[in-house]
Amino acid sequence: MRSCRWATDEEIHVGSIYHQEARFLGRTIRSTFAVTSFEPGRSITIRTIDSTFPIEVTRSVEPLGADRSLVRAVVAGNASGVFRIAEPVLRRLVAQSVGADYRRLQQLCRAGLGDAGAPPTGATGQGS
Repeated sequence: MRSCRWATDEEIHVGSIYHQEARFLGRTIRSTFAVTSFEPGRSITIRTIDSTFPIEVTRSVEPLGADRSLVRAVVAGNASGVFRIAEPVLRRLVAQSVGADYRRLQQLCRAGLGDAGAPPTGATGQGS
C-alpha cells in the first residue's frame, strides 16, 4: 500500500469506506474499499467498490494465549483485462504479497507500532 485515506469517518463499522493506492506488478492500483462485515477484535471483511483490481479480503484473528494469536487472510477476486491472462501466477504473487504484509505487521506489533491508524486492511505492503 502506498497511501490511503478515509472517505467516511475513521470509526470502523459496516459501511466504512476508504480509498487506497497500491503498487502491484509495476502498476498503480487505485481502489475504493467498503467494510462489509466487522467484528471488533476478531474479524473484518472489505471489498472493492471501485477498482482496476476487484477483490474481497477477510482477515481474522484467533487468540492462542496471552501473547500469541493466529491471523488469517482470505483473498478472493476476479482478474480482468491484462491480469486475467496471468491469473495462476497472480494467485501466487498475491499470496506472497499478503505473507510479506503479515511479516511486516508482526514486526510492527513486536516493536509496539501495531496501531498506526491505517484503514483496516491489516497489511502494509503491496496489493492489499
